[in-house]
Parts: sequence; C-alpha cells; structure tokens
Amino acid sequence: MLSAVSPITYTLRGMRAAMLEGASPGSLTDEIIPPVVTAVVLIPLGMQVFTLAEVHCKRTGRLKRSG
Repeated sequence: MLSAVSPITYTLRGMRAAMLEGASPGSLTDEIIPPVVTAVVLIPLGMQVFTLAEVHCKRTGRLKRSG
C-alpha cells in the first residue's frame, strides 16, 4: 500500500503511541527514522528539481515579471 511509504503514517503512529500509551522518545525510533530519512532525501531532491525548472524557465523566457 501507499501508506507504507508515506511519512505521515509513521508520524501518526508515533503520536498515538506517545499520547495514548505514554511511549518514551527512545522507544519511538521505529516511527521516527522513516520520516527523517524521507526528509533527508526529498528536501535536497526538491530543491534540485526546482533549481533545474527555474533555470529552464529563465533560459526559455517563461519566467518574466510584468508589472
């Protein structure tokens, strides 16, 4: 399922465990690691894609300000 790759799934599981079961931060490492890994991978990747799109738009003249 797609929920296995979604960081919100692990975030919600960790929040539920902490709030309902009183889980300590040390016991939540299985729920903390996937969102951290996702962020470490996707934030730089997103910045790179944005930079490439910006360069392309500037080169082709599609990124102009009017007004």
